[in-house]
Amino acid sequence: MSMIQLESVSPPLNSPRVAALAVRILSVAGAMGLLPAREPIRRLDRGVLERVARSAASSAGIGRDVLADLRRADRPDRMEPAVRRLYEALERSPAPSTEWRSLVAVLGPDLLAQLLRISVSSLRRYLARGRRTPDVIADRLHFLALVFADLAGSYNDFGVRRWFERPRVLLDGKSPGQLLKGDWRVDDAGPTRVRELAYALTGPLGT
Repeated sequence: MSMIQLESVSPPLNSPRVAALAVRILSVAGAMGLLPAREPIRRLDRGVLERVARSAASSAGIGRDVLADLRRADRPDRMEPAVRRLYEALERSPAPSTEWRSLVAVLGPDLLAQLLRISVSSLRRYLARGRRTPDVIADRLHFLALVFADLAGSYNDFGVRRWFERPRVLLDGKSPGQLLKGDWRVDDAGPTRVRELAYALTGPLGT
């Protein structure tokens, strides 16, 4: 079940641009394992974003300087820069300490290891923090978390797993998983096409 089931939006998040960014933050934070909620989120308000910012800062050192700006903003036009900074901080910051558990829960260890191009035994050591996650693997893991965030609004967990394995016309008949091959880097052509395909499901964000 999705943790994001919004029924209302409170000021100062009540503008289309700010609300769209805030929802995106919740999706990304959830995929990264940084969404501190046990019950579905039904109300989009400042408190929800503050909890995400505190969780990101304490768990992964992300966005430490954003929390004060979120608290000070009293209008949508003042809230938007702070929300955008938090969003961009999450997008560019791998957080293997929380992302391993989040993605294993969705993809399972076998598929996740396959997509990352590592062994299942290595995955289990990284998950248990028995071995430091190398930067290139942390980047791939974060890439997959962002793809999961893109897909989460359209697919359940089973659908997400199938999405990586099914051939796609827009990928020249290949599956997304097939484009994540060899010693891939997140800015390689194949991963870039995978991210673009997944991101198209999210709709436009305010720019």
